[in-house]
Amino acid sequence: MNSALVPVLVVFIVFGIPVICGTLISLAKTLRDSPSKKGGSSLTEDEDRLLHEINRGLARMEERVEALETIIIEREHRSKK
Repeated sequence: MNSALVPVLVVFIVFGIPVICGTLISLAKTLRDSPSKKGGSSLTEDEDRLLHEINRGLARMEERVEALETIIIEREHRSKK
């Protein structure tokens, strides 16, 4: 395995997996407790806000992971020169 990918994997395991699991659990609870059981997507204002916050958090986490990947790749190129 490429030694430059190890920190990326660690960041993903430490932050990514728990966030993804938390998101899935929140979505499952939202769908299970939904007042309209006939397939409608009637979300309350709080549920809608929560989903938007989760989405923003995941987007920020993705940006951080991409920044870390860039830093690792740049360091690897510098060390090879």
